[in-house]
Amino acid sequence: MKTLRRTRGLTMMEVLFAIFVMLIGLVGVLAALPTGISSAQWVIFQDASINLSASKFSEIRRDRINPSAIDGSYEPLNGSSGGWHDFAHGPGDTYENFDDIAQYEWKVDETRSTGIGSAAGGPNGYMAPAKGAAQAGLMQVTLAIHRKGTSRSFRFTQFMLPYE
Repeated sequence: MKTLRRTRGLTMMEVLFAIFVMLIGLVGVLAALPTGISSAQWVIFQDASINLSASKFSEIRRDRINPSAIDGSYEPLNGSSGGWHDFAHGPGDTYENFDDIAQYEWKVDETRSTGIGSAAGGPNGYMAPAKGAAQAGLMQVTLAIHRKGTSRSFRFTQFMLPYE
């Protein structure tokens, strides 16, 4: 009588089970991709907004623009509803080397006098320098950065002295 020897190898059931486990893993990885891509885009927008707001605040200080008086004469409005401005991005302009600058817009969202004059202490003991009787004190200026075509925007606030 012949005895059957078991041969080495995998049965069909083992192969099907391995394929099933592998497919579950692949579906899990593919399901996580859209969330990862969305998070990466949000981080890129956040980083760009931080840099653009710092640049815009620096421009306002450099050009000695009174933030409460910014309107279409400082930089023209871009036609979006809500009073948004485009960042200048032509040759020789401040943002000419910024990637995709045309997709961002900005506006001064709020300007509020904090009531801190030259004789009163401000945040962290800050003393506004005396500039005469016309000194109105610090202003809290909020700048909004928006990405066109989305509902995403960030708001940044700084304390600034008004310019005469």
